[in-house]
Amino acid sequence: MGTPARALSTPTPHKNYWYKNMNMPSKKLLSIAPAILISSLAFSAEQDVESRLQALEKVNISGSFRSNFTVKDYDDGQKDRSGDANFNVFTLGVDTESNGLRFSGQYRWYNYMDTIHHMYVAAKLDEDSEIQVGVMKVPFGILPYESNNYWFGIPYYLGFNDDYDSGIKYLTQSGNLDIQVGFYMSSEFAASNANRYSIDVLNSSGSGTSTGKVESNEETNQFNLRLAYQLENGELGLSTQYGQLYNSTTEKDGDHWAVALHHLGKYGPIKTQLEYIHYEFNPENPDGVDDDTIVVGAFADKYEVAAKGDIAVVNLSYDVPVSMGAVSNLRFYNDYSHLIKDNSSFKDSQINTLGVAVTAGSLYVNVDFIMAKNGIYGGGGSDSYSQGVTANDWNTRFNINAGYYF
Repeated sequence: MGTPARALSTPTPHKNYWYKNMNMPSKKLLSIAPAILISSLAFSAEQDVESRLQALEKVNISGSFRSNFTVKDYDDGQKDRSGDANFNVFTLGVDTESNGLRFSGQYRWYNYMDTIHHMYVAAKLDEDSEIQVGVMKVPFGILPYESNNYWFGIPYYLGFNDDYDSGIKYLTQSGNLDIQVGFYMSSEFAASNANRYSIDVLNSSGSGTSTGKVESNEETNQFNLRLAYQLENGELGLSTQYGQLYNSTTEKDGDHWAVALHHLGKYGPIKTQLEYIHYEFNPENPDGVDDDTIVVGAFADKYEVAAKGDIAVVNLSYDVPVSMGAVSNLRFYNDYSHLIKDNSSFKDSQINTLGVAVTAGSLYVNVDFIMAKNGIYGGGGSDSYSQGVTANDWNTRFNINAGYYF
């Protein structure tokens, strides 16, 4: 019978037919590709937003606003005004952690300057160890503060407490022993810049001090070691510090060093702070510049201190928990510090502060009665912590500092 005619007449498919039909799935993919791309981008964006929100949850914003009222017996104009009340400082801090790294920073605005307080990145090495890089607290003496009052004691004004410099610090805990080791290339800013929070050796070659001293020293390559052993009722600590003093006029390196022994006591509501510091600054000044004093400063001010001396600190406080509205605690204290200068012709400096700290929720208030002899912010001049010859009398200052923290 043969093959049906229709079958015999069926033409052979042309190659374009195959191309046409083979490309049909690709065209369908191309038509839905934008939808897939948009969907992927939307999913990625959603994940990105979620990760950012999670990161924001780890960001801690903190700050404070402080005001100050003071009456000074050495300021006749202020006494006639019955004292002065002024804005003191506004602070803003950021702390966060991501991918094993921790960041901490704080900036401060005063009524006459603004400055970085601290800013560093930290990495946790293990459960007991951490390394910090940036501008951070120098490990020396009593931490965090060698005072209970708002205006500190003599160690702060010579740069031996609450000092912040640029460098690297290693912290670790071994049983009851706390170990901190630091290396600081320099202070937090250029040595000519007095707009800073913590006290450092400053270069006064551009402006001098109010006493007229001009010198060009700056801190470099400073090493710190602080050991603190935790006792049943407090802490016993030893600190050492050594660094170079570079003089840009002579282009020579002097040195500076200090050692401190401290004890913190906790006996129920009673707390004690005891500290002894010996320090020396050995600058390489040009001929004609006095080596018995060194220029330091902060808070937009420069002044002289004795190049060598000993500092004693004796602080006592007593905590009284209360329930008076928002007030939850009263801390009564007496802080005393004494600078004995190596040069026998220099007059000693002393500060004694009797006061109470009031805690009321987020409000913290210091009420202080300050007595100072040769104290730069206690009625003395720029030579208070050096020669001390222009203000060798006791001066008093009544001060209230109130701060709201968030």
